[in-house]
Amino acid sequence: MIKKQIIEQNGNPIAVILDYQEYLDLITIAQDKEDYFDAIKAEEETTKLTPLNVVKELINEHS
Repeated sequence: MIKKQIIEQNGNPIAVILDYQEYLDLITIAQDKEDYFDAIKAEEETTKLTPLNVVKELINEHS
């Protein structure tokens, strides 16, 4: 694993160099967080839930 490096310009951080696996981990965390909030929003906007067995029956009828 490489050591993180912060690139500065005029004393202000402008970029970071980090290990590729750490980068992938951060991307996964960001995506999971987005999915979590999307699920909460969808649940809040849903007014009627359909049980799974009913959905399966509907799918089988249209197959």
